[in-house]
Amino acid sequence: MRPTHFPNRRRYLTIAAGCCALIFGLHPTLLGADAREDMDWNRAQQLLHKSKAGERLSPEDQAYLDLAKSARQEGRQKGKGGKDAALWDDDPSPMWQVAADRIKRSGVTPPQVEAVWLKQARIAPARFGEFPQPNEEMNGHLVKILQIARQRYPNLRITYLSTRIYAGYALTGLNPEPYAYENGFAIRDLILRQIKGDPALNCDPAKGVMRAPLLLWGPNLWADGVTPRQSDGLVWKVDDFVEQDRTHPSVTSGRKKVAVLLLNFFKTDPTAKGWFVR
Repeated sequence: MRPTHFPNRRRYLTIAAGCCALIFGLHPTLLGADAREDMDWNRAQQLLHKSKAGERLSPEDQAYLDLAKSARQEGRQKGKGGKDAALWDDDPSPMWQVAADRIKRSGVTPPQVEAVWLKQARIAPARFGEFPQPNEEMNGHLVKILQIARQRYPNLRITYLSTRIYAGYALTGLNPEPYAYENGFAIRDLILRQIKGDPALNCDPAKGVMRAPLLLWGPNLWADGVTPRQSDGLVWKVDDFVEQDRTHPSVTSGRKKVAVLLLNFFKTDPTAKGWFVR
């Protein structure tokens, strides 16, 4: 039996939240999935009319409507495909310039950014040795990324960290199993380091210079292939991934699953729903 990534998750949230509790009274800008350019606004408008008329929407239609609503808010994508953690851990770098350009185009300024959703990995993690060495190597980059984010966005209060999706169908060594699964332990270790008072991840002004935002679990995207996840029945089928590498989520179903997981998290998590749901 595989150990869980999330022992006493509620306790971790409670302990960690204590150092920056004021964030919950603010209105963060989410840097997450940006669907504005790909959104079918006619479909979204039709779904909105149906919803207001009391018509029950299918789960897929409801997710699409939710995505459209969130896309009209201030959320903007900071991610860039194929650019792993090592390419984000230096500033200046092209990756951070991409983030700056996208934020600027959206009409948002760096001081307005108060929340970040972050999912990262390393290309070809097998080269770093056996577990937990790949995680330790990646977390070295993540600490730098979080510190840079805190410097670039002076009001950044909170970062939600998510796991990789399933990679059991992978056709390449890009980031296959078990590294995708073990990615969750890297996140756990990073959060625990902050809870235990690592100065490099300090988010409490009473304890010195704030070098990082508060770190919390974001949505867990991993499930064991076609074995339904106990908490919500999530499965990952081979068709949920693009044919070229069976690693990246497919347009037809994989991306939708990720979008629904993200939306459900931000609409229901106690630390997010107050500012995400408007």
